[in-house]
Amino acid sequence: MSKVHIKADDFRFNNAKKWLPFLDACAEEDVPVAVGVIARNLIEKGISGSVRNRLNMANVEVWNHGDRHWREEDSAEFLGPSVEDQVKAIKACQKACRKVIGVRPKWFGAPFNLYDANTIDALKKFPGISGTYDIPWHPDIKSLPSYLNITCDVPDTDRKFGLDRAMKLSRPFIRRRHPFIVQIHPGNHWEDDCIDRFRTYVKWMKASGYEFVFADKLMP
Repeated sequence: MSKVHIKADDFRFNNAKKWLPFLDACAEEDVPVAVGVIARNLIEKGISGSVRNRLNMANVEVWNHGDRHWREEDSAEFLGPSVEDQVKAIKACQKACRKVIGVRPKWFGAPFNLYDANTIDALKKFPGISGTYDIPWHPDIKSLPSYLNITCDVPDTDRKFGLDRAMKLSRPFIRRRHPFIVQIHPGNHWEDDCIDRFRTYVKWMKASGYEFVFADKLMP
């Protein structure tokens, strides 16, 4: 059976409760999902017990999405800063996830998919991180390349889930029976209709012969 991976970006302390309907839908549809956590203020502000419990369900895997999630014209959190600063950002997220959620992320993805050679050196300081999204240069870490990625946010809708867009972008992979990654942002402005469309997409993908898996199971 062909495989597909759900990469859900940008979990923050101030949008944590908005993730509950999405995480519940994934559990009910038996869909593994990877949740990208941003560390900023997570330890100071915390999250509710119900959110923590959802993030510790068997079908949820938390991944490291950095500390501040910033970008400027010519630089970003993992594009330009020194190795030391990038280590601090990765470490901040590892620490926040351990203290607040109770897990140690094993995967890393740079905000905006922007990184440089310093990111590779920074990741070498974290032997517990065994995989990355689109950072192919590290000799000891598995990486999922960007060409596998489809973004299902509808433009100019604050990243709401677009069913038609998701189906359109999925079809080229389905025709080739190729594995791929579905990138979404359910903590932004998803409402009930987005959850319904996501459920429809999940059922359509399963009917198309695809199995939803965690990142480390996507590629051989």
